[in-house]
Amino acid sequence: MLLFGKEPAKFIPQNQITIVRYPGESVSDKYLDIKDFYGNLFGLIDKADDYIKEHIQIASRLIPTRVPREEIPEYPLYAIRELIVNAVAHRDYFISGSRIIIKMFKGRIDYSSPGGFPAGITAKNILHKQASRNPILVKVLNQLKYIEAIGDGVDRIYDAVKHHPLKPALPVFKDVGNTVIVSLFGADMGKLQTEEKKIELNERQKKAVEYLNTTGRLTMKEFIGLCPDVNRKSLTRDMNRLIKLGLIARKGKGKRGLYYILL
Repeated sequence: MLLFGKEPAKFIPQNQITIVRYPGESVSDKYLDIKDFYGNLFGLIDKADDYIKEHIQIASRLIPTRVPREEIPEYPLYAIRELIVNAVAHRDYFISGSRIIIKMFKGRIDYSSPGGFPAGITAKNILHKQASRNPILVKVLNQLKYIEAIGDGVDRIYDAVKHHPLKPALPVFKDVGNTVIVSLFGADMGKLQTEEKKIELNERQKKAVEYLNTTGRLTMKEFIGLCPDVNRKSLTRDMNRLIKLGLIARKGKGKRGLYYILL
């Protein structure tokens, strides 16, 4: 019924996900939206995942060595989905009147799953031990690729956070008796503006980067050809700034052997 039923909530009313969006950093009597999701487990996962991703910040940053801008989500997208999957797969379905509750705050998402940790699992050892309250659900979710590999979901969540370009805080797992709460922290999106200011390039520097992106190397003679109205001293300062920013490197020796490459 949970996996393939058309309307599981008729028979298992606690099979439900509620998502609440708050304007601030804590629970208040004011909220931006509240949404209830019903259906089989696959539908619940997909609907909740889509909703959360529609309501997080997506920024972009300019990478001088690439033509398209890189999109940066506020939270690692893999972690958002995997925490929904974990909540659905490992919750206790026998607690009457319960449901999965996901609270979206400014800079944080809290996932509350009915039932404490399975026997032998704690917030301290969750990265190193594994256990399942609902092994059949886990097996089927794994077979249908909703769980990529049994037992390493939490490791992958931590890895996704560690590899996020803006380095948000690591998630926190808490067992509060009959509920497990996982807090996923958002990145400081203001860092992107700071980064862009640091790598703001003038038109000559942009030409050099674009040329390097096409050819792979650039000599000073070629750079002078790209900017014929600019003196060599100014162009040398341009290249030195690109080196300082970590975008290019100087290779070779002497006026004839010197050239630049992208890093």
